[in-house]
This record gives sequence, C-alpha cells and structure tokens, in this order.
Amino acid sequence: MVGYAVAQTLSPHGGVNRGICLAQGDRLEAVEEHTHISLDTHGVLQGRNLARHLVTLAPQALASMNFWGFTPAVLPLLETRFTDFLGQYGHHPTAECYIPTVVNQLLHQGLADCRILPGDGDWFGMTYPQDLPTCVERLQNLVAQGVYPARLW
Repeated sequence: MVGYAVAQTLSPHGGVNRGICLAQGDRLEAVEEHTHISLDTHGVLQGRNLARHLVTLAPQALASMNFWGFTPAVLPLLETRFTDFLGQYGHHPTAECYIPTVVNQLLHQGLADCRILPGDGDWFGMTYPQDLPTCVERLQNLVAQGVYPARLW
C-alpha cells in the first residue's frame, strides 16, 4: 500500500474519505476508514470513524488512497468478503464496501500482511467536480516538466 500524510490528500471543496493507518515501521498494523475528513473552522483536521464518532486526526497520520498492490492469493479472500457484504448490505443503495475495512479484517485474522510504501510525491486527485481544473493544470505542468509524456498511448 502506498501511504500519504492525510493533510496532503484533502480537497478544498468538501470532506474526503480515507483509510487512516497504524504502522509499525514499514508494516501496516491496522487501517480504519474515516469519512467526511476536512479542516474545521479552526484549522483542526477531523473526520468520522466507522462508528460515526467525530475524531481529530493528526495532519501527518498515514492515509491509504486505495493504492494497493495485492498478490493473487488475496483476491479470493477479497471476493468472499465482498460477497458477504453484498448479502448483508447489497439492498442499501448508499452502502460502501471499504477496501481498508476488508484489509483490516484480513490483517487481524492473520490472513494478510501489508508493507507500506511512502508516497513522497506530491499527491493530488479529484473528489469533486470542482477539483478538475486543478488536476488538469497539475497534469499539464507534469507533462511540461517531462515527468509524463504528452501522449500515453
């Protein structure tokens, strides 16, 4: 999994969801999805954990951006848990099966092990339609700097 400091993964246009990680060295010990992460009016970073409690988050807390590199052995485990999720919540139109929640279960059951790679690059992404112009500009700058080719395919 590639991890980033959560404060570097926010959108100025609203709250975001991130898996907040607990690490021991370069190993993932636990990860819990948090929703509605944003800065409050006093500049304090907060989000809701899965119990829906509002919690304060450290700006440098490691966040999963769902950039996972799974081995083929994990795929049947993910499939089983997703099937279970659909059986329990599939009729709820807004239900989400969070990858960090499933990974956390696998970690605690001893069925998976996960190394964390530091995301030391400058992260940016699109959560809201209003994020698009910034993303376009940043990608154009990376192309102009030669980081990315002008044409990928």
